[in-house]
Amino acid sequence: MRLMAIFLFFYFFNYCKADTILLDRTKLEVQLGRFCNVQSHELINETKYQALKKSLDSRIGLAPDLWHKVSCDLYNSSNQDLQYTLHFHNAQLDTVYFVLQYEDGSIYTSPITGCDMPYYKRPTNDRTLSLPIYLKHNSKCKLNMFVYGREFEIAISPTLINPVFNDDLLTIDYAYLVLFLLILLSLLIAYLVLLMLKWHNYDSFSARWFMAYGVGGLFHLVATSGFGSLYVWGSFPWIEVNAALFTGGICSIALMALARKYYLTKQKYPYFDKYLIVLSYLYFIVTVYGFMHYFPWFPKGSYMPMVAIVYILMFFALLYINIISFTVFYNKFVRGNAIIALFFLFHTLFYIAITCLENNLITYSTKLHNVINLLCYVPQILFALSYIILQYFELDRLRNIEESMVRKKLFVQLHQNVSEPLSKIELNAHHIIGKLQDEDKTAMQKILSDSYLAKNQLDDLFNSVNAEVYRFNDLIIYIKSWMEEFWSLAPLNIDVKGQKIEWVSQNVDPLVYAQLMLIVKEINNNIAKYAKATLIEVRFDNDGYGRYKIIIKDNGIGFDTSIVKYGHGIEGMHYRMQYILGKAKISSIVNHGTEIELSGPYHL
Repeated sequence: MRLMAIFLFFYFFNYCKADTILLDRTKLEVQLGRFCNVQSHELINETKYQALKKSLDSRIGLAPDLWHKVSCDLYNSSNQDLQYTLHFHNAQLDTVYFVLQYEDGSIYTSPITGCDMPYYKRPTNDRTLSLPIYLKHNSKCKLNMFVYGREFEIAISPTLINPVFNDDLLTIDYAYLVLFLLILLSLLIAYLVLLMLKWHNYDSFSARWFMAYGVGGLFHLVATSGFGSLYVWGSFPWIEVNAALFTGGICSIALMALARKYYLTKQKYPYFDKYLIVLSYLYFIVTVYGFMHYFPWFPKGSYMPMVAIVYILMFFALLYINIISFTVFYNKFVRGNAIIALFFLFHTLFYIAITCLENNLITYSTKLHNVINLLCYVPQILFALSYIILQYFELDRLRNIEESMVRKKLFVQLHQNVSEPLSKIELNAHHIIGKLQDEDKTAMQKILSDSYLAKNQLDDLFNSVNAEVYRFNDLIIYIKSWMEEFWSLAPLNIDVKGQKIEWVSQNVDPLVYAQLMLIVKEINNNIAKYAKATLIEVRFDNDGYGRYKIIIKDNGIGFDTSIVKYGHGIEGMHYRMQYILGKAKISSIVNHGTEIELSGPYHL
């Protein structure tokens, strides 16, 4: 038994013994993780170790609310002293320091650094958790790193970096600076667009929540990059310990509000809408509660499960939001829907990547964290800005359409009110002119010529205002709507149908469109005055030769077409149809109703 115990002791001792790390002037960056022994104990003054293991990975997992002793052997094989910066690559550590033991018995204990310490008290005055370390030439030493994290199971990747020749972190700093400027510029542009939208009396709630998301995201990046503790709230360490989670919570709350507004979840998905509301309040309460865990009276271990619950609930919320966004995008391809769907997708990818990184599913490093921020957050900002600008152009387009419709309506009304009296003047002049004397005939011809000129000028003005072409379906919809309103108080049934669906989208000249509306209105007026009908049928069709055909039939008293040739607006209808190169055919039998067929080309 003694031999077995001795064997196990030496085996375990040799397993836990780390390899010596060779250092020289050529080593600009050295990962320490896989060479380290890791020990943990409850309090710094206790000597009873709860765990002892050798790290086999570059990352080292740490339990919450426990001090950890991470050790490795270093050997400076060069003839010159070496100076490095010891980086721990995780801003969620509360406290870090190291003890350096040389073979000659000398010991060096570093100052303490931590995320709950103002930047001016940190040994390196750096935004990362780092400590300066000095290694004597041609000497071996043991590096004992003491690390404490109060609330979260996190991982560290201790790395020796030459501060003179290795500028990777400086490159990352510049990248963050560019990102900050990009976000500030995007927020400025978005704010100007919102002011222009407000100037046009249009308030975009979606754009406002995009702005809130952008502001929250900016401060979140300031917090996660470490610049917050260095330049913004460094004198308030209780802010620093929870800044990243709080600003991330603001982003998530803004994102859920955006989803509720854009997809109308209150009307379409009421249960999911309540889920998002409850989660928003819960997220806010939990992240505000986190600011207190800096203080000694804070109940240890209570924050991590609360954050875990919120993160899990948020993941399912994002998953369902993505399902809704891509369903909406698939059912209706609109640029705004596509931008919103991509925005939510990139945020979900960002959320998953950061969650995996902070929960040790991916080896943590400051560089990787920053790369994820850059690759996932930049597209989100660009998508948000694109959507806000798109809203402005869409509003401008809708305003132009609305103004065009108002202008058309005014000119159509003008054309109807003025063109009809001019047409009657022409008709009456044609009847009277043959009965007048030569002098009066000359004057009447002048009246006829002037009215004809005025009518042509009015038609030209109408065509210039209505330059674009109407669709035949627009005429069907208008006539049906007008007839329903016209006959709404009469005991009469109306039936309006288009016989063939495939040609209702046929383009129609604006003048044809306007004249047909006037003719149909006049026919209905005559039916109301004389027909005593109880049923009107209107059929829109195509005569097979690329021409429209409109048949209006009633079951009224009818009339004898051989006797009644003029009056009842019949001559005016023929004149209007000739004016648009069409013709009118009237069939009527006394006591058996009347049928009028209008046909002609779609274009003049």
